[in-house]
Amino acid sequence: MSDLSIGDQSSGVRRRFWTWWAESVGDGLLGGPGTFKKSQKNIDTGWLTCEIARTHGNNKKQHMRTKTALLTAALGLVGAATVSAQVYSVNVVGYVNSELKAGWNLIANPLDNTAANGNTVGVLFGTALPDGSAVYKFDNANGKYLDTVSYTSLFGWSDPALTLVPGEGAFVFVEGSAAVTITFVGDVKQGTLTTPLAAGFNMVSSQVPQAGLLVTDLGYVAVDGDTVYQHNRGAGYKDGNTFTGLFGWSGGEPTIGVGEAFWIQKEAAGAWNRTFSVQ
Repeated sequence: MSDLSIGDQSSGVRRRFWTWWAESVGDGLLGGPGTFKKSQKNIDTGWLTCEIARTHGNNKKQHMRTKTALLTAALGLVGAATVSAQVYSVNVVGYVNSELKAGWNLIANPLDNTAANGNTVGVLFGTALPDGSAVYKFDNANGKYLDTVSYTSLFGWSDPALTLVPGEGAFVFVEGSAAVTITFVGDVKQGTLTTPLAAGFNMVSSQVPQAGLLVTDLGYVAVDGDTVYQHNRGAGYKDGNTFTGLFGWSGGEPTIGVGEAFWIQKEAAGAWNRTFSVQ
């Protein structure tokens, strides 16, 4: 269980976001189906209601509804707003707490950190991992792993400039026996989003911090022969899940969590295209 509280003030508008608790259920994936509560009262999980109060003039309240798909795995949303009859989110920023187990974790960076070098290993993980931990990133286009990037408290990261942007994935090996929580901070990507897919194996993730069914919710278009391999953090792989136009998915449509990377094996090159906006 994790909690969050985010506030912002600009242009005479004070926005107060309630503190939320996201209780994850199901198979333990981050961002799995859950119940969102405020003051012990259930809230429609299809929408998030935010209170917006003016700091000047009449103290009027407005409410805007933002899809809670972005709240899975404890994501807080903050948007730029204008003082008018309606309030619109422009840039949506927030954070995601992602728990890494001791051992191997196939993870993703779910937010676009626009700070200088924000989407690099040196910034994303900093000094949060124990000595001997390492990052293994796969080059989809060339079908091979890049050089291992390792961490020690004495020397830091061997290549702190290695990038991990939304849509990509990496194995993170956590040394020792204790889990570690990494907090990702940044913008929710919006607009037309494209993740290239090569023939063969691709280590990928959703560019949007949204949990759900791969095709139904996350906009992937499956074709005959596509096989998805998911990994249990700190453990091993689940069974491969292959799609055919005649029978659908061999193991049921894959459910992807926020901050989860996975493999897609393709018989021919393609792309994961999606248009997304927060309304």
